[in-house]
Amino acid sequence: MVKSNLEQVKNEVEKILKELEEINIRIDRVEAEAAVTHHQLKILGDILSPHELQKSHREIAEIKANQQRNTDMISNLMKMHNGEHKKVS
Repeated sequence: MVKSNLEQVKNEVEKILKELEEINIRIDRVEAEAAVTHHQLKILGDILSPHELQKSHREIAEIKANQQRNTDMISNLMKMHNGEHKKVS
């Protein structure tokens, strides 16, 4: 009787240890995913910070100004060229 009870307790302990190991594995996965999410949020927070947004908007404004200047220069060149190649004698 004692031997069967002891065997039953051993089986229960093994079962509990296995469940505990599975729980630890799941906790590790959740902690890893939480760390990744925290890192991603930090990166997004840095990107969307007021200083970075201001810097980005300045760069975009500069690019737009350069594009407009280049467009104007091309228009002037096209007007001078008039789209025709004159024959050279």
